[in-house]
Amino acid sequence: MRGSMRGFTGFQVNERFGKIIVSVPAAQASMIKATIYTDLRGVLWFIENPFFPIIVPEVAVHFLISNIFSNIMRYKPDEWGGVLLNEVDSNISLLTRHYFSSFQRKFMLLVLRSVSRYIPYSK
Repeated sequence: MRGSMRGFTGFQVNERFGKIIVSVPAAQASMIKATIYTDLRGVLWFIENPFFPIIVPEVAVHFLISNIFSNIMRYKPDEWGGVLLNEVDSNISLLTRHYFSSFQRKFMLLVLRSVSRYIPYSK
């Protein structure tokens, strides 16, 4: 199987049609040591965690990424303008625009999830 599954030690792991399926009984869900985020529709995603065993909440990851972008905007405005005007590698501009677009759609859900015991999602 591809990748490391350190976050799911002790659980049944199978590969089916190119996807890795981990079976976790509900009673043992608290034993997961993996980073699991959800997309806008509430689908669970396993994210390989380079800081294992430290598990960083998704809102903290977005805060760090936003902080990085704000430092670039403040201290390198010429380079930031090049990214916005697509004057650099188009993959960098595309990735930046996609990140901000998806973060803008997901931010309110992250806030609601952090203050509520329910998990809201968008259709």
